[in-house]
Amino acid sequence: MKRFWRLEGFTLTELMVTLGIVAVVSGLAFTGYYAFVKSHNLYQETYILYQDLESIRERALSLGVQHVVVFDTESGTYRALRRDTLILERTLRGGVSFSLLDEIQSGGCGCETQALTPITFENDTLIFTGRGTATPGCIYLSDGKKQTAIFVNPLGKIKICRFYGGSWHE
Repeated sequence: MKRFWRLEGFTLTELMVTLGIVAVVSGLAFTGYYAFVKSHNLYQETYILYQDLESIRERALSLGVQHVVVFDTESGTYRALRRDTLILERTLRGGVSFSLLDEIQSGGCGCETQALTPITFENDTLIFTGRGTATPGCIYLSDGKKQTAIFVNPLGKIKICRFYGGSWHE
């Protein structure tokens, strides 16, 4: 008995439908991935700033010398100084800026007053004394869609808050 083998494969229509489905799924995945990366940039920059502030406070305490952090909202940079000597300069990256979103209420995260600016320290300057105390205030960061804040209390304690669900959370 002879067997006849028939070559089978995919039709052009089946291939086109499969490629169309893959393209749609890839487009959705890329959009979600882009949103994830953008929000991750905000949280990463917030945490880097938090770590820098903690480090500057620790340095002020260990040396017993006042350290100053000056924020520039226009360029998105901050500089740490000790007796007019620059010890750190950093610029926010990834579409993150010192800003307050219009629809989000400031005053959360320990800041008692409504902020009109993203930096609530006098003259946009945070001062850590040689004893670890600090000028109290908030730093608001945004990527245009999400908002975070860093609060510094008079004792120099620093905390991070995120805005979601209509209110601030630690």
